Amino acid sequence: MTDETLKRNAEAAPLLEARRVGVRVRATGEALVADVSLTLRRGRCLGIVGDSGSGKTLLCRSLLGLLPSTLTAEGHVLFDGMDMLCAEPAEARRRRGAGLGLLLQQAMTAFDPLRTIEAHFLESLREKCGLAAAEARRKAEEYLKQTGLAADVLRAWPHQLSGGMLQRCMIALTLSLEPSVVVADEPTTAQDACNQFKIVRLLAGLRQERALLIVSHDLAVVQALADELLIMHEGRCVESGPTAAVLAAPKHACTRRLLATRQALSRPFLQLREARA
Repeated sequence: MTDETLKRNAEAAPLLEARRVGVRVRATGEALVADVSLTLRRGRCLGIVGDSGSGKTLLCRSLLGLLPSTLTAEGHVLFDGMDMLCAEPAEARRRRGAGLGLLLQQAMTAFDPLRTIEAHFLESLREKCGLAAAEARRKAEEYLKQTGLAADVLRAWPHQLSGGMLQRCMIALTLSLEPSVVVADEPTTAQDACNQFKIVRLLAGLRQERALLIVSHDLAVVQALADELLIMHEGRCVESGPTAAVLAAPKHACTRRLLATRQALSRPFLQLREARA
């Protein structure tokens, strides 16, 4: 087998594969997410869309083994030769960050209020990537710049930054660890159209060598990034397929309703993207 064939086979193999994943309330057994399967390959992006409360965030957290203790996950999540749902906590933690990256919605609570932004970067880059302080600081400045933030943000405390700035700090921190898979849960919600465009362009660039899963209410953002779509409703996948096909001819009533209600909200982003194309 030639080196080129080996390379193609490696690229075709899933980086992350979820098989019939579900999430239940531990005390009652109530199903909040049921029977969701997905595959992420290098250089590809999967978009997940659905109503608020449809289970999108719970699904993302279950993929990384980050559910609260009141919930339990079932099924299989295969990453780096390990089932994340059966992994020991220490092993799962080792694979998160530099292997599996997560961009959370709650940027305002993602940072320790008693530590500067720089302290968060230095700790993560030392622990996950083994970088010395000077190199970690250089890398932090590089990724902050890519999100449109100046290097002096590193000296700030979380309470001194807006929600949108904290969200971009979180994106820069996650991407600086260079994970092979990025799970992005509403990464552009706190941004204006200009910064939203920058973030989408940044995410589009990183997917060339990695796999991206993006959750968003904004169909314009999903359309700009995702090769395939998965539509969730009441904890289940109700429709999936290539993005262009799903958006052009939606089959499920939930998908049609989402398209009808989100088009107006997506218009500013589409106009900016067309103007800068």
